[in-house]
Amino acid sequence: MTLKRTFWLAVIAGAVVEAVCCGLFAAFGRLGPCGSGNDITEILFVLHIPGITVAEALPDSTWMHLPVVVVVAAALWSIVAFVIITTIRSLYDRFTKPVASIEGK
Repeated sequence: MTLKRTFWLAVIAGAVVEAVCCGLFAAFGRLGPCGSGNDITEILFVLHIPGITVAEALPDSTWMHLPVVVVVAAALWSIVAFVIITTIRSLYDRFTKPVASIEGK
């Protein structure tokens, strides 16, 4: 049961992080004539390189490129969140559960 909850929590966290990235681009992103116009746009570009790579592998359907980039980035953020949540939960369980005592001593 906890694996299912961890999975959905990670999916929600990945979607929220990607939504924040898209919001940052909408609020502060600038594109100049030769590329990005500021540091935030450059950082967001670097974070989305895996999604851009996948989108470039698609045929020339330009309307699909942006959704593919966003979905791939959200999936990668979800994987990162899953690893972090799983690690934190295992460390929490390790420190909160009592150590088994040896019977008979």
